[in-house]
Amino acid sequence: MAPHPARPAHDVHHPVHVALRAARGLPSLRSEPALSAMRPALTAACPATFRVVHFSVQTGHVHMIVEVGSGAALRRGLQVFARRAARALNRAWGRSGDVWGDRYQACAAGTPREVRNGLLPVLLTLRKRAARSIRPAA
Repeated sequence: MAPHPARPAHDVHHPVHVALRAARGLPSLRSEPALSAMRPALTAACPATFRVVHFSVQTGHVHMIVEVGSGAALRRGLQVFARRAARALNRAWGRSGDVWGDRYQACAAGTPREVRNGLLPVLLTLRKRAARSIRPAA
């Protein structure tokens, strides 16, 4: 595997939009057992330095808006979340093995527009899905 480029330095005043992708071939993260298993992991991931402000669980990935004090706190908080969530999900699904992909995507939001753009996939996904499901067939 090729080395990844270094992440940019984190500014404590900017929230971060994080996307964490699940490994292929797993059940949906949106199922009730999976959501129940992940909820405690979201609240327990380093609460002093890593705060999940908003989150959205999709079929194969999780979007989060987090506030962190440093780049190290972001890495540590995501490690704690990923580890706790993976254990809980594997327990709920009665399996073992990897749950998450090898790397997360993180984008700091430095301007109000970037904050808005980061919140859109987190807050509006359910609305988009509901609109698609009620459209009449053509």
